[in-house]
Amino acid sequence: MDFTQSRENTYARQVLEAVNFKQLAWSLAFALVMIFVSAGAGWFVETRYPNPVRPDDLILDSIPEIEIFVTVGEVVGAAQALLSLYMLGQRRFKDMPALLFQLSVLFILRSIAITLTPLAQIQNPAEHFGENHLVARYTYKGMFFSGHTGSACTQYLFFARRGYGWLVRVHLMLAILQAVSMLASHSHYTIDVFAALFVAYFVTHHDFTRWIPDAWRHWHWAPWSV
Repeated sequence: MDFTQSRENTYARQVLEAVNFKQLAWSLAFALVMIFVSAGAGWFVETRYPNPVRPDDLILDSIPEIEIFVTVGEVVGAAQALLSLYMLGQRRFKDMPALLFQLSVLFILRSIAITLTPLAQIQNPAEHFGENHLVARYTYKGMFFSGHTGSACTQYLFFARRGYGWLVRVHLMLAILQAVSMLASHSHYTIDVFAALFVAYFVTHHDFTRWIPDAWRHWHWAPWSV
């Protein structure tokens, strides 16, 4: 018991030493901004464009909808989130602010995209989750680009760039399965999934310090420095 408690205390101390909590706080604040921006974009699309167009889709028009992949997509998303937490824990959560910041940027970009080109929902989320389910009421607003695919690829690329070892391959397989699930379930247009790959690459490879004044670049605790 004493040995186990000692290991837990050692791990907790290592986490406290590894994590820049000022940086984490700023990343959490940025994530909060993302939530409000996403909610506002969803409200705008619903109210401003009540009857958006549904374009033809070469791939979706050629394959049947496989409903089970709706559940597969949600399970894969949860599995990736748990895997990411485990992998972050391997380095005592030092990289958590960076991942949180990049995912927030991804969904802010998605919020902008869905307001610029509103596309009709291929399927009603309420059919799978129920009218009052949180998923049906507050998510799945807009189509372009796929948040599921973008998030999956961002997580894979994030860990791949930082050399997290063999578990990165698991992330890659889950990201591929997520993209396939979005198409097989007809949850997204093909262009939504295709574009998400490039947005995820941009988010994980771009130097965001280029967007800020030179005087701010030495703020290593700021979210753009992660």
